[in-house]
Amino acid sequence: MKHQPRTSDVTVILVTGATGFIGQHLVQRLLSEGYDVVALIHKKPMSLITHPNLKLIYGDLESGRIETPREATTIIHLAGAFTESRAIQTNVITTLNLLSASTPAKVNKLILSSSYAVYGETPPEGAAESDTPKPITMYGLSKLLAELVVKYYSSNYSIPSAILRLSSVYGPGNTSGVVHDFLTSFKKNASITIHGDGRQVRDFLHVDDAVDGIIRAAEFETQNFQIFNISTGVGTTLLQLADAIKHASKSRTKMTFEAPRKPDVRCLVAKNDRASHLLSFKPRVSLQDGLTRLISSEPTSSRNTSLNSANQGKDRV
Repeated sequence: MKHQPRTSDVTVILVTGATGFIGQHLVQRLLSEGYDVVALIHKKPMSLITHPNLKLIYGDLESGRIETPREATTIIHLAGAFTESRAIQTNVITTLNLLSASTPAKVNKLILSSSYAVYGETPPEGAAESDTPKPITMYGLSKLLAELVVKYYSSNYSIPSAILRLSSVYGPGNTSGVVHDFLTSFKKNASITIHGDGRQVRDFLHVDDAVDGIIRAAEFETQNFQIFNISTGVGTTLLQLADAIKHASKSRTKMTFEAPRKPDVRCLVAKNDRASHLLSFKPRVSLQDGLTRLISSEPTSSRNTSLNSANQGKDRV
């Protein structure tokens, strides 16, 4: 899935959340493509990869005790959290602190990992970037507020920026989300638990495709503020997801139904036409192929040993 960089101004990339699920995959991919990477981490990981083009720096985004290295020409901000109690602090305040520290460094580009959760409910055909965000979860609200912070700095400090609204990302090393939960039930020979009627729709994106979209956005030449949906544009119900897992595993795992979680978002799908047109972004891993890979791979605990084998569940600060 390698591709040639579209611009020559991307040389040193600072990655926050580098020990998280998406972050680990992104760092490995950037290094394999010849980039110099600076990983901003909060504490020393238990296991590290060694690479001549990888540099680790320590800082605390939540408290603002950070210093952006001046050699970094591009920042990819992945650090964040899904939990409602920490969403505002971890997703909004960290973005504000990062940009405040980055302004003197004269960064050429900022990429923010946001979420299609900012749209709230979407039509079955998916939401476009021009649609008005109407988040109905604290996580979605926190991501929208982080986007506004980036837009403010982009406008007032002339920092070219791209907001990437990722759909539901899954893949090796992930330890949260509905795909992980369903697969965990399968591996334990337990029934798959579905909250609600199972007709809730989501847009599932393999981590390899998510990383491809992030890198394409980093390499895209822009002088202003841009928003891209990084998604498949294909909706899948939870019932279809469970059936796909049963098909990939050739099992007869049963499904049990429990009360829906609140809020019960019925449909979340994002159109990727804009990313397809401007970034030449095209998801390559189908859901069925992605699930088959996960089921046939070794256990989650030993899959991804890049930056931190203990922090695979989410992109941490």
